[in-house]
Amino acid sequence: MTEGLAPGAPQVLDLLSYIEQVEKLKTKPAFSVPTEFFVAYQHELKGLPELQFNLQVEGDDVWLRLPRLQEIAAPEPDEILRPWVALPKSPEKTPELKGEIIILEGKREVARERIEEHLEVRELFDWYVEYQWEPWAMAERPRRKTIARYNQLFSVQQAISSEGADTPLELVWGIGYRKGDVNDPEAKAMVDEIESILADPVFEGRSIGVVTLHGTAQAALIHKLVSERISPIDVIARKIAIGPPPVFQGRERDIILVSMVQGPGNQSAANRADMHQRFNVALSRARDRMYLFRSVGETEFREDSLNGKVISHFKQPFRQDAKKVRALREKCESGFEFEMFDELVRRGFRVEPQVPCGGYRIDFVVEGNEGRRLAIECDGDRFHGPGQWQDDMMRQRVLERAGWTFWRCFASSFVRRRETVLTDLMQTLQKLGIEPLGAETVDNTVWVHYKEVDPYGVEADEEQEIA
Repeated sequence: MTEGLAPGAPQVLDLLSYIEQVEKLKTKPAFSVPTEFFVAYQHELKGLPELQFNLQVEGDDVWLRLPRLQEIAAPEPDEILRPWVALPKSPEKTPELKGEIIILEGKREVARERIEEHLEVRELFDWYVEYQWEPWAMAERPRRKTIARYNQLFSVQQAISSEGADTPLELVWGIGYRKGDVNDPEAKAMVDEIESILADPVFEGRSIGVVTLHGTAQAALIHKLVSERISPIDVIARKIAIGPPPVFQGRERDIILVSMVQGPGNQSAANRADMHQRFNVALSRARDRMYLFRSVGETEFREDSLNGKVISHFKQPFRQDAKKVRALREKCESGFEFEMFDELVRRGFRVEPQVPCGGYRIDFVVEGNEGRRLAIECDGDRFHGPGQWQDDMMRQRVLERAGWTFWRCFASSFVRRRETVLTDLMQTLQKLGIEPLGAETVDNTVWVHYKEVDPYGVEADEEQEIA
C-alpha cells in the first residue's frame, strides 16, 4: 500500500526492492556465464558439415543440432616420402620437407642424408601436397569447425549442469547484416561467376581461388555458397580454395577472384605493414587472370589508400611504377643480372628477379598474358664451374617437368655478342607469345574487362513493378 506516502516514495520503494534482489543474486547466482561463451554467425554455422537447423523432433522444435564428429587424419605419404615429411595435425597448416634425415640401426646413427641428394623426393612431396594434402585439408577444415563448435556447446552445457539454474536460461539467435564483415551481393556474384567459369570451355581445367581482403566472415559465407552450389567433384578438380590472404601464402591458382568486401561508407583498410602484406599476397596469386568484385565507386576511397590503389591497379594494371622497378632491380645479385634486367625493362617487359619456386630460385621470370612465363638464368662464368653447371641443369630439369620453360646465357657470351644474345631472347619471348606488358604504350583496355552485375535482380524487379 502506498496511500498517504510522500511524493516520490513509490519510486524509492521500487529502488529498494531492486537493490534487495541484486544482493540476493550476489550471494547465490542463478548462473554465471563462462568467459569463453558460445557466439556464432548464422552463415558460419550453416556452412558446416553435418549441422542441422530448425528440426521437429517428437513434437519439439530443435533450433540447432550438432553431431559429435571425429577428426579424419591426413593421408599418409608413401614409404619413400614418409621419413622426409613433417606432417602437421591441423589442416590449417601445410606439411614441411625436411632438409636432412638420420638413418638409424636400433638407436645407433649410421648415416645422414640431405634433400639435395634426393631430387625425386622433392617431386613426390610437391605431388603429395597438391593432390593428397590439399584436397584432404579443404574437406577437413569445415569438419574441424563443426567439432570445435560441438566442443564449445558441450562446455556450455557442462557449465550449466554443474551450476544449476533456478530460472530458465535464454538463448538469443539474431539474424542480420553487419557491414564491413559480410557483403552478401559480392559473395553471390562471385559464386555466379565461378559457375560461369566452370561452364566455359575456354577455362577448362583452370584452377580457381577466392580471396577476401577484409576479415574472415566473407570467406565463410562464400565457402557455404560454394558447398551448396558447386559439385565437390568440381571443387577438387579445379582446386577451388577460399579464404583470406594468409590461406594463399605460397599458393597460386590460374584464376583468382578477389572480394573487396567493404561497401559505401566503410573506411579503407589501415595503412599498416601487415595490411600491405595481406593485400600483396591477395593480388599476386593469379597465374592467368584476376577478378575484383567491389560494391563501391572508383572515388569511394582516396587514391593513396590501399583500397584506392587496388581499384586503380585493376583499371590500369600495366602502368610502369618507377619505385617498384627500382625495388625489383635491387634484387639482382650480379652486374650481369643488372644489365639483363635493364635491357628487359627498357623494352617494356614485366620482370621479376629472384623468384622462389619449389625450394629453388630463378634469376628472372618474364610474365606475359594468359599465364605465359619464361624463366631466365644468367650464368656468371666466375661462379659456374663444371660442378655448379651440373647442379643447375638438374634443377632446371626438375622445374621443366613442373611446366617451366628456360632460357640460359653465360656472362661471357653476353659481353662478346650482346645484340645476338638479346635478339635470341626476344625471339624466344615472341615464340612463347610473351609481349611487353609493362610498356607505357600498352593499351590497358585490351586486358581489362569491366561490368556491373545485379546478383539479386533488384533493378529487374523494380522495372517490372513500374511496368
